[in-house]
Amino acid sequence: MEKARLLLLACAFLLLCSQTTTAESLDKKLGSLLHNLRGGEEETEILDPDQAFIYSAEVTDANHIRLHWDIARNYYLYRDKFSFTIDNAEVSLLQYDLPPGDIKQDPYFGSVAVFHNAVDVLLPLDRRNPGETAIDLAMVYQGCKENTICYLVFHYYCQ
Repeated sequence: MEKARLLLLACAFLLLCSQTTTAESLDKKLGSLLHNLRGGEEETEILDPDQAFIYSAEVTDANHIRLHWDIARNYYLYRDKFSFTIDNAEVSLLQYDLPPGDIKQDPYFGSVAVFHNAVDVLLPLDRRNPGETAIDLAMVYQGCKENTICYLVFHYYCQ
C-alpha cells in the first residue's frame, strides 16, 4: 500500500513538472498536492520562528516581568527548553514556575510537556536598589511545527 502511494505521488509530481513552466507555479501546485494528500488539514508553509512564536515582555510592577508567547496553529514550544537569566548586579531572577503544558509523544524527545496556542511566564525579581534599573534578560526556548520541523534552540535578549 505504501509503495502504491509513493508511486502515485511520484507520478503526480512528474505530471506537475511536465505541465509547469515556472518554479513559482510548480511550488504552488506541489503545495496543493501535499495539502490534498494530507487530507487538506495541514498547511505546508513553514513559518519563520519569529512568526510562529511571537513573544512580548511587560514589566507588571517593580518586582515582576510577564512574558507572553502567541504560538501559531500547528506549532508548539517545549516546556523543558525554557530558561531565563538576567545580567545585572542590582537585580536577580528568583525561582519562577512554568505552566504544566500538554503531554505530547514527540518523535525526538519522547513524552514531553509542550505549549500550544499561548503561554505566559511570570518572572519574579529580587531588586537590591528600589530605583529604576535597566536589565538585560536572556531567554532560551525551542519549538516545532507539528509533524514537520523542529527549530534550533532560540536565544533572545531584551532590555
